[in-house]
Amino acid sequence: MQSPHEDQDVADKRPAKRRRVALACDLCRERKIRCDGAKPICKQCEKRGDDPLRCVYTIVPQSAKQISEQEYISSLQNQVQTLQKVVEDLRRASGNTVGCRDSPHSGHAQGMADGAEVRAVVGSSPAGSLFRASEDVGPSPVSAMGASTMRRGASFGDNNFYGQSSIHSLLREVPNAATRPVVGNAVADNAGPVNDYMMHPRYALPPRQVADKLLDLYFDNVHIFYPWTHSIIFRRRYEALWDKAGYPGPSISDHSHIGLGGDGCPVSAFFCALNSMFALGCEFSDLPDKDSVSATFCGRMRELLYIELFDHGDIAHVQALLLAGHYLLTTELPTRCYNVVGLALRMAVGLGMYSDQCSERYSMGEREIRRRVWYGCLQMEMTVNMTLGRPPLLRMTDDVPLPAAIDDEYLDSPGPSTLQQGRVLSGNLFVVENIRLAKILGMILSHMYSDSYPQTNQTTHVNPPSATASDFSTMTRLDRLLDEFEASLPDVLTWKAHGEASRCGDTVLRRQSNVLQARFLHLRLMLHRPSFTAYCSSARQAALRGEASQRTPNLTAALHAECAKSCVQAAHDLVKSQENAILNNVAGAWWFSLFCTSTPKACSEC
Repeated sequence: MQSPHEDQDVADKRPAKRRRVALACDLCRERKIRCDGAKPICKQCEKRGDDPLRCVYTIVPQSAKQISEQEYISSLQNQVQTLQKVVEDLRRASGNTVGCRDSPHSGHAQGMADGAEVRAVVGSSPAGSLFRASEDVGPSPVSAMGASTMRRGASFGDNNFYGQSSIHSLLREVPNAATRPVVGNAVADNAGPVNDYMMHPRYALPPRQVADKLLDLYFDNVHIFYPWTHSIIFRRRYEALWDKAGYPGPSISDHSHIGLGGDGCPVSAFFCALNSMFALGCEFSDLPDKDSVSATFCGRMRELLYIELFDHGDIAHVQALLLAGHYLLTTELPTRCYNVVGLALRMAVGLGMYSDQCSERYSMGEREIRRRVWYGCLQMEMTVNMTLGRPPLLRMTDDVPLPAAIDDEYLDSPGPSTLQQGRVLSGNLFVVENIRLAKILGMILSHMYSDSYPQTNQTTHVNPPSATASDFSTMTRLDRLLDEFEASLPDVLTWKAHGEASRCGDTVLRRQSNVLQARFLHLRLMLHRPSFTAYCSSARQAALRGEASQRTPNLTAALHAECAKSCVQAAHDLVKSQENAILNNVAGAWWFSLFCTSTPKACSEC
């Protein structure tokens, strides 16, 4: 029998047991070598001189121990703290933020490289958590069910509109009730260290040269048809992005309610709109692989449309939603486009933009932009619902005056609103005429296609919407409105022979005239399309029954036949106008031309 001392000697001579680790790094697993599990870099990787970033521990479900998970998390937290300290040291040393850009080319490239280092810092927080505190401007004066929460003597920076049916409006009539100051609530979004926001990937910018090119393409190809922003103020704010001070740049105290680019513009709404403009600009660019570039901007735009954006909406948010919806017209995402446009319209109603009663509290520039945006919401609503065959949420009314045909540089002139008239031809003449045409579109959808929408108080129609075409008096009245519209067009926008001479080779006016003509012809096609489909259906049924085509038609059939001819003629003229516009390089956007040609193509299949 061995003594205790001998047992101890035998134990000492045994080889030490290999230390088992719960999880090996990926590199050691690939090489099938022993890993000590050290973090942030194991001994084997350190000996081989591998990059510490490649020594990664991938946790395999059902195999990794809890202790290894905790070690890995602690290691990542230490790395985050280290990176945060490095960023703070660099900021104090340079006096500039990571996102500052000193030159059009090299400055932004360095900012993007530095931004990659801090991505782990900002990316570890939940989406939107960096902005909740700054965008939450306090309680609303009403609850979601309309109950007033405003205490006597309290004031709220709420810019929303509360109509006469609301309890809040009733309590405001109480003597000595507190009045609300008109203060732009969105300024709170700019409170705090705005430059901290720029460190987030969603606020990244392309190189200056690319950004300028894409923005110019947007203003040259989209803004000329939809001037929903004050171009001068927006560009001024955009230029501030490239200065050392960064966003928001110099204060523009006279334009707190101008929307995008003004002092009250939230940083999230501005960058959402900017990415939408970049994405739209890509559609007209010659960039290689522009589809993926456009998708990148679209992804950033989508990230900025988080739910906190809708808590305290203002005109900048409506503009951003309109631009996002306009870009979505170029995609195969009709439902998303429909919902985004609907959100813009609902937010505009919540801001009281459907009424001009409080317009005196705004400057001339703010008032004109509000009118452009309101009618932009209605136009987009009509267009999207027409393409999807859905009933519009609102009808076109005359409660809000049409925006004036004044260019942005004249909006803030000290003189009267007619300052530009007689001096310089306005590029916004098209906007006024386009809105007039959109009102006729609303009438056509309401009178000629209303039976195709689901009704709650009657059974669904078995017949197609051609049943409403029997009301030929309505059809005649709408057709006369189109003729009156064509006759009243300014010479510079008319597509008749004398209009070409008035444009004097102005490419923008020629493009606007061609787009206006295409929309006019499309409305005439839409007006007579129910009669066209009814006529074709009747002819097919007669052929199936073997009836003689020589039989004298009744009055209704004869009227349907004449309207069908008008529909075919409008379709022919529409395709011809688009062909000429494309050949002369004066067409609108490609998606608009595609839509204009696809409708006649669909009619030809009948």
